[in-house]
Amino acid sequence: MKKRALSMGLVLAPLLAVTACGGAGAGTSSNYQYVGPAQGAPPPDPPPPSSAPPPPPAATPTCETRDVYTLCTRQDLTIVPATMRNHMTEVFFDVYPRLVQRFNRGAPMMVTFVFNDNNTPGAALGNTVWYQAQWLNDHAEDYDIVVHEVMHLVEAYDFGLVPSWLTEGIADYARYHYGVNNAANHWSMTPPSPTTSYTLGYGTAARFLVWVEDKYDAHAVEELNAALRGGSYAPAMWMTMTGKDVNALWAEYLADTTWAPGPPQGHSN
Repeated sequence: MKKRALSMGLVLAPLLAVTACGGAGAGTSSNYQYVGPAQGAPPPDPPPPSSAPPPPPAATPTCETRDVYTLCTRQDLTIVPATMRNHMTEVFFDVYPRLVQRFNRGAPMMVTFVFNDNNTPGAALGNTVWYQAQWLNDHAEDYDIVVHEVMHLVEAYDFGLVPSWLTEGIADYARYHYGVNNAANHWSMTPPSPTTSYTLGYGTAARFLVWVEDKYDAHAVEELNAALRGGSYAPAMWMTMTGKDVNALWAEYLADTTWAPGPPQGHSN
């Protein structure tokens, strides 16, 4: 999920439109009265018929349940090959339950995948993930995008109030540890350079988080995840977890040029 509800990793926010009708001043009520045409006036012409074709009916979702988890898929665009959709289904049922158990046992047990013309490869909100059908059609090995995107469902953060670099970094951290086809898709976390920062999120932040866990606190991501979802995250957390602030940790990480991430641990949990 790549991106950065959320980039391979874009997170959607609902738009609430409030419409107020009336014209009365403050402290008054609005009284409406229908006034018909004047006596003897001809009736108004009827509106012309619409020339726009009716919208196509929404595609019918197909749902499958395994154990307590249900995945529904809806193909608004039908160009995604069946083999790709099947791979994505297997990744969901393999990985999602373990992400839920480790990071958020209150995550939704019914999830919907929508294949459409989304303007990013993936986006997630609530219990729904939207995938760009053309991306999936063009990237036949990228079914670990599922791991990144469903991790956003598990995160369930108040995305406007938490650092986006952590939101996307933790999603790619999940992809690194739980992805099943990263190597074949030539996906990997991003090594640092003097011109980069952890604030880039995604693979840059994910690799930094793996380093922090290796060097300081093996449960750092679980602690960050809980604080981000619970609304208690603050930069001072880094000092509590490691004895250093995040900028000092990043400087140390940049200088640690011999370190390399170990093998993914997701499938041993």
